[in-house]
Amino acid sequence: MNRKTLISITLAAALACGLAIAQPPGGGHPDPEAHLQNLSVLLELSPQQQAQLRDMLELKRKEMEARREAGRESREQMREERKANREAFEQDIAAILNAEQQAKFKAIQAERRARHEQRRAMRQQRSGEG
Repeated sequence: MNRKTLISITLAAALACGLAIAQPPGGGHPDPEAHLQNLSVLLELSPQQQAQLRDMLELKRKEMEARREAGRESREQMREERKANREAFEQDIAAILNAEQQAKFKAIQAERRARHEQRRAMRQQRSGEG
């Protein structure tokens, strides 16, 4: 193995270790300052390199935050649209039913929602046990 390859592998391993060390326990968001410190020690970064890396990490954090927020907004927006469509559909159905049919329809909806909540609770319980 030539010297450049060995150096590249060593740097890649050091970087991977630094990334793993910078991760907080429990899989939360990594602390950028801890990440920077670990990489600074492992890679023996100069103060100038540390400043550049700090800027890069901050930019990456902002990009990820923007992506996460955009995803959250689109999910919320889709959820709201589905809810509005469902409510409009239910109102359209209720408009063509007589009083007795509307009562049955509401009972069916209530039963359906109860089953849905029961399934959701069971899924949460199973995922909590695993």
